[in-house]
Amino acid sequence: MNMPNASRTFDRENTLRRVDGDIGLLQRLYRHFLDERPKLSRALSDALEKGDFEALQDAAHSLKGASIAIGAEAVGETLLSLETSARTKDADGARRNLKRLDRELELFDREMQKVLQE
Repeated sequence: MNMPNASRTFDRENTLRRVDGDIGLLQRLYRHFLDERPKLSRALSDALEKGDFEALQDAAHSLKGASIAIGAEAVGETLLSLETSARTKDADGARRNLKRLDRELELFDREMQKVLQE
């Protein structure tokens, strides 16, 4: 199993460019992301459990946009895969992507903790 590439987990250079190098703004965006994430994660799980692929696709799309905005590239890629699974009504693929999402979010959180300490 390959170790994840930190620059793929968190695209620091491009993200800082998007916020004009303002670490404080990035920190606020990340905290907002953390505040919203439980609600969206719950929506993902609930939708899959109910077999509501449209709601699953919508929740994945919402979280994907927020993830990419704060530089969580691998999270965004995983959410794109989850969207595709939902669009094709692939419940097994969606379950795999949800598990992968948990791992990618954990890796992203580790990278962001470094930024928050700057």
